Amino acid sequence: MLERISPWIGIFAAIFGISIVYELLLLDRARARFLETGEAVESLAFGLRRTGAAATGAAAVMVAAALPFAFSELINLRQFGIAIAIAVTLDALIVRPVLLPAAVALLRDSAWWPAGQAQPRAARARLRTSARKPSARS
Repeated sequence: MLERISPWIGIFAAIFGISIVYELLLLDRARARFLETGEAVESLAFGLRRTGAAATGAAAVMVAAALPFAFSELINLRQFGIAIAIAVTLDALIVRPVLLPAAVALLRDSAWWPAGQAQPRAARARLRTSARKPSARS
């Protein structure tokens, strides 16, 4: 039984790691824009515009690198190549451009609730101390 499961653990780990890199690239840009503007949907659209070409190009390279494994004589390598190619294609064509924007459109500002908590402590302390300082005009 373990022989049937163990290749899929590695495949899942590889797919998860690859897709997280793409999503973090996109969400990092979108979060930075959200902190500037406060607009959730516009921020994600900005992130998609800024990272779309690079992430799609990287996905095409990953598919091209994984497809040769699909023609291997070894069944585990064949499974790995096919699974990676399919997963990266689905991520590039469905998850990133369709599902992620739909989730942000539904959640609106709630999609970014950790953004304020994710600021480093030093930055929050600077904000608090600058708010306490009397202005130069008083």
